[in-house]
Amino acid sequence: MTETGPAAGNAKQVCADAMAAGGKGVTTFLAELGNMLNAAGKGDGKAEYEARQKAEAALATWSNAMKEQAAKATDGRLRTLLNEIGVEVGTMRADIDSVDSAKLDQLQQRLDTLCSE
Repeated sequence: MTETGPAAGNAKQVCADAMAAGGKGVTTFLAELGNMLNAAGKGDGKAEYEARQKAEAALATWSNAMKEQAAKATDGRLRTLLNEIGVEVGTMRADIDSVDSAKLDQLQQRLDTLCSE
């Protein structure tokens, strides 16, 4: 499905909130994933476990935020896309191999299109 222009209705606020939540989710997830890998490299199982828990929590928060914004969106294309992002993020785990970067990139590009002014 291709988006052909900005989303309508309350898209400006929903996009701003979704972008902020997505940015925070990515930043937190990557930071904790880095902490987890560092701890694993040092053989610190406790720190590795704690970082994994925080990374998983960041994914859950990010996924839920996308679904919350989807529920608020009055534009059908934006609502559908935010739900797709929420579902995709929800399938990710605190493991670099679980991240489908091509799929996330494609979803982000669609979001950028819908959220352009």
